[in-house]
Amino acid sequence: MTSVHIRRFITENATALSLSIILFAAIAIQSSLLYVQSNHAMHQQLDDRLRTAAGLAAREFTGEEIDRITGMASFHTPLYKEFVERLQDIRSTIPDIKYAYIMRRTNDPMMLEFVADADSFEENEESSYPGDFYEINEVHALQDVAFLKPTVDEEITVDQWGELISGYAPIYREDGTVAGVIGIDMDARAFLELSRQAFSGYALIAMFLIAIILLFTIVYIIWERRAAAKRVLENERSALLALATHQLGGPVSSIRWWVEMMKEEGMCDPESACSNIEKAAERINGIVQELIDVERKEHNRVRYQRKECMLSDVLYMAIDSVLPELKAKHPVRTDVDDALKVSIDAELITSAVSELIQNAMMYSDKGEEVVLSARRAGRWLNITVQDHGMGIDKRDIIRIFQKMTRGKNAAKYYPNGTGLGLYIVKLIAEKAEGEVRVESIPGQGSTFTLRIPG
Repeated sequence: MTSVHIRRFITENATALSLSIILFAAIAIQSSLLYVQSNHAMHQQLDDRLRTAAGLAAREFTGEEIDRITGMASFHTPLYKEFVERLQDIRSTIPDIKYAYIMRRTNDPMMLEFVADADSFEENEESSYPGDFYEINEVHALQDVAFLKPTVDEEITVDQWGELISGYAPIYREDGTVAGVIGIDMDARAFLELSRQAFSGYALIAMFLIAIILLFTIVYIIWERRAAAKRVLENERSALLALATHQLGGPVSSIRWWVEMMKEEGMCDPESACSNIEKAAERINGIVQELIDVERKEHNRVRYQRKECMLSDVLYMAIDSVLPELKAKHPVRTDVDDALKVSIDAELITSAVSELIQNAMMYSDKGEEVVLSARRAGRWLNITVQDHGMGIDKRDIIRIFQKMTRGKNAAKYYPNGTGLGLYIVKLIAEKAEGEVRVESIPGQGSTFTLRIPG
């Protein structure tokens, strides 16, 4: 498959691909969260168990007893032997405890001294003896917190002695001062194995299936609700259009007929209200015709018929069709190749470009220039209308081409707009198998581009 085919495939299936990416991203996130949460819960349970065990074990000793153990000189004393026996009892009583020991602080804040070790009387490399030093550079709990309250290492330690997690608790003197800490090392292999089982391959597959079903269900429900809401809205708007065109057409014709009658009877002089009534009727009639135009285009009663023509002729016809009162206030500058021959529906494109030009004039200050330009880019025609008017707020751009929608500040420039002009341009662009785009900076102007094949 060539790069062209790949790009075409991505373009044609952009929505489905985006949905797939979102779907699997959601599954991956959900999997990660489930894994982290289950591990955290199990780790928290282990921490609580170890913290409680260390706190209870610390009560088996007093600070005054610890003060009487002074290095190897105490190794053969009855008190030291009793210490070791108590530590061995703690180790045998609490499940999975591998090591138990007592340490005290030294003058070096990063070095502790062993007071007693459950393995002291056993001849092996793991035994520690009273007076042996233990470096705590990498054991943060023993640097401070362990001498204040029962605590647990943040991470499981993996070294030559296995996979261990350690808990600590302070041992107090009668006056409340701390003489040392007891440490108990728990074998973490069972915990790690349980963690792996809790997130086994079968659980992962089941979770994936549940997530896929759930997400597809959510997406389907959201899509259905949005589609249903859109259908209801469109039906209501179409009904409003039909009602407006039906109900307004008759009265407007009657008003115009009576004005003519009044003129013929000499009841209207140049200063009378007849001319104002006639202008108002014309404005209402323009709205009705615009509504009828929308209705025809929406229900495919207008076909896009291509014919060869000169693009310049189409653009000049669009300029000529602009309302005289607007054209009198705004100069139009054109930038188009007069020899450019195209294949388009001249009537519909003239209508669309005329709407864009009038839109540019309506929302610009008097005297501001409107620039109309056209360029061919391969099989595409880019017809651009640029103004230096009020511009469009970013929040309005995403909805500016919707039916009966206007920018929030539009009424300040042109209070009588219907919100249908840009919607008609969009309908024409879609019938031409093209699109209409807008770039705008509030206060500086807007650039509308009609992009159609031609």
